[in-house]
Amino acid sequence: MRHEQYLALDLVARLAGRFGPSSRIAKELPGWLEHLTEVECPERPKTKPGAIWWNKIRDLAYSLVPDAGGGEGAQVLANAARLGAHFGLSALEVRILCFVVSYKLFDGFEHVVDGAIETKEVTLPLLLAQFCDCDETAVRVALRADQRLRSSGLLQYERRHYDRNPPYEISDRLCAAMLAEVEDLDGLIALMFPSAPAPEAEWQDFEGLGRDADFMRDLLARALAAGTPGVNILLYGPPGTGKTEFAKVLAREVGAHLRAIGETDESGDEPSRRERLTELGIAGRMLGALRDTVLLFDEMEDLIGGAMLFLGHSQPSKVHSNRLLETNPVPTIWTTNSVSACDPAFLRRMTYSVQMRRPSGKVRSRIWQRLEARHASGIAPEALSHLAETHDLAPALVSDAMRVARLCDGGERVVGRVLGAASRLANGGTDPAPKHHGEVPSAAGPRQCRHRPDPAGGAAIAPRRLAARVLLSGRSGRDGQKRMGLPSGPRHGPAGDRKARLGPDVDVGRWHRAEHRPRLCRSPRRRRAADLRRGRQPAL
Repeated sequence: MRHEQYLALDLVARLAGRFGPSSRIAKELPGWLEHLTEVECPERPKTKPGAIWWNKIRDLAYSLVPDAGGGEGAQVLANAARLGAHFGLSALEVRILCFVVSYKLFDGFEHVVDGAIETKEVTLPLLLAQFCDCDETAVRVALRADQRLRSSGLLQYERRHYDRNPPYEISDRLCAAMLAEVEDLDGLIALMFPSAPAPEAEWQDFEGLGRDADFMRDLLARALAAGTPGVNILLYGPPGTGKTEFAKVLAREVGAHLRAIGETDESGDEPSRRERLTELGIAGRMLGALRDTVLLFDEMEDLIGGAMLFLGHSQPSKVHSNRLLETNPVPTIWTTNSVSACDPAFLRRMTYSVQMRRPSGKVRSRIWQRLEARHASGIAPEALSHLAETHDLAPALVSDAMRVARLCDGGERVVGRVLGAASRLANGGTDPAPKHHGEVPSAAGPRQCRHRPDPAGGAAIAPRRLAARVLLSGRSGRDGQKRMGLPSGPRHGPAGDRKARLGPDVDVGRWHRAEHRPRLCRSPRRRRAADLRRGRQPAL
């Protein structure tokens, strides 16, 4: 018999010994036995059940509880003992932790607990007292908020008014880790909070930070050595400036393990705001005594950003989050793209903050050479320096461009094309402003740039007239473009501006404003005069 089945049958047997034949528990208990095993219980008398029938049910329940075997339940018990030794839990608290984990993991155990509570003859403390073989008062004391089981973050209390399920929860990540076969607590920690990948950058790549980098290195080293709580470092800047990569390099410089917090849930999906906050609290309590760990909380605005919609009591307490930052026993590196999206109360609790900027040309050249050695995209060494000076995009975008160049076997040409598209996209869909006068086309003046040569060899055509010729041709889409000599391609402009019927080089916004320019209200006399000037029949 597996241990998880043993736990459920043992609880059924204890309930059978406590209640009599006329109770609601006695009415439901035979169904629990048949659900957990393949036995067939004696039929309940249609009249008032007597002691003879109930004694048969009791003897059957007692006989179905042999010694516990292996299985996942035994692994849960072993991991609960490891966590109890680490957090200083009592034997009763370890047993309560096993109860909550078993309820969440094992269907048979959940079936018995829900059925017993639905009879309204037992309460959760009474059920826990039966499971733990102790007094109900001791259970109520162990479940208090100031006791270790809840103050450690292992057990959370959820106020629920819409169902009768137990109001105590355990994090999904911790619950999944309780089933793992590990040798010690370190294996359990590595499973719950895996170390971040090794950095690809070097300390010299962030020389633009100057003394800030040296100060943060010294701050982290001293905080780890002294075990100082509440040390929080904030790295902020636009995406792609190397915030996460610098956090990895910084942790390596101080000889610490960098563990990312709250990036995925136990199934690999996106975690909720409350799940990330819970995981941060558990990580701080589990790793605080190790003195060799630094936590990384990426995208800080997800946790302490603006107002968000929550249902019920699932909204994290702002006071609780403030205290968590102030008392967090593990130094934590926070990253965000914009500090404007964060609550000033949280920003005030940052020990030190640094704005991350794009690297200089010298540093970019060194990074590009390292990326080329990794991707082997076929760019000549003399071309790398030119590309690094031309494009100041993030190393992550450069790495993607080199990967595309290797896939397409295009080398420098493909890398420049991909990075140019990325620059245009980052600039809101328009070409970035020239950085040098040599980048401005010399054969096209400002006015000529807004016109397109007539495909028939005539003079340049203004965008508005070009759009009219396309519309009057009676064709739309690619047919109309081919007839007018316009290449097909993406068009940019606001919604509803007839992009599908215009050429790609037409300034759609300019045409839209010219066609739909708002006009002032005029008197009837002025409107008739305007119609006569345009050669129209005035409206009477």
